[in-house]
Amino acid sequence: MKHLVTAALCAAITLPAFATTRADAGPPDPARHVQCSGNRDAAQVDVLKKQPDGKLQFRISTAADTFHGVADPRNPRYSMEKQVLALGGQKYFCLHD
Repeated sequence: MKHLVTAALCAAITLPAFATTRADAGPPDPARHVQCSGNRDAAQVDVLKKQPDGKLQFRISTAADTFHGVADPRNPRYSMEKQVLALGGQKYFCLHD
């Protein structure tokens, strides 16, 4: 009987601690849940800063690489710059070549 009471007491103590730990873990990373088809990679915008001249400095990361550059809204030259400008505040997206 003593073992049963001890086991019940231990379970009552650890259950709230376990529930608190799981609740504090937070939601899963949305970038890992972006489904990209073809030769597109799930990516996230790490840095997006507007410079005084109107250009946007950016840093993008995928599971394997990190890319950085400056996009000119008046004349984007590369596909990645065009994609960054088209995001409209979206942080997670599919990066394509």
